[in-house]
Amino acid sequence: MNQILHDLKEGIYYLYAGQKLFFREKWLWKFALLPLLMIAMVYAGLILAAYFLIYPEFLNLFSALGERFDFARYFPPWFCGLFLTILFCIVIFFTIEILYQCFSAFIFDSMIECFEARWFHFSSNFDRKKQLELFRDGLRLSTRNALLSILFLVIQPLVPIVGPIIGFLMLGYLFGISGIQGCAANHGIQSGEFLKEAAQNFFLITAFGCTASLLLLLPFATFLLSPGFVLSGCLIYNEKFSTE
Repeated sequence: MNQILHDLKEGIYYLYAGQKLFFREKWLWKFALLPLLMIAMVYAGLILAAYFLIYPEFLNLFSALGERFDFARYFPPWFCGLFLTILFCIVIFFTIEILYQCFSAFIFDSMIECFEARWFHFSSNFDRKKQLELFRDGLRLSTRNALLSILFLVIQPLVPIVGPIIGFLMLGYLFGISGIQGCAANHGIQSGEFLKEAAQNFFLITAFGCTASLLLLLPFATFLLSPGFVLSGCLIYNEKFSTE
């Protein structure tokens, strides 16, 4: 029991340590800003497309519907522009975090390499065949974890009281694995060996993943805490795993 409590405490500590490292080491900030810059470029393109292509077509459609259903009796002329603006803001709200995660998945791999080279004096040197093999293996592991996460989400409501608790813990464990996965790949470790080692640190990874998943529910937390979450995974791998 004491060991379990110790592991839970360590999992939370590693999350804190990773965040502290990120905000203290200013050279790491560029890895968080690059995904935001990419997102800004995507939305700049969307705004231009919306203004020059979508907006005129929407005006024509609204005018045609207005003539048919006499919308002018109910809506002022500025309503069309306001409606399109609100619609665009809703799209941004629901997609910005998804885009950030997509872009950061590639940027954070570079961050892991730089961080490990500077902090742990470790540098990976894989040929193209090994890199492709690791990419496929990581894709399989991510797909597996995503399917398991969906399964636990479905099962939770079916088992009263105990179901949500077990589901939350297992989702936290899978989320914790995702934070360490990139560092394991940087060491050339494939999922089979990685998961065996992760199982031996189950409570530490669960506490790490559960705490992180709760914090990331806060507004804008994804942009502020995701880089530190990945650094926490690097610390856990280098200090707790023995798969070398």
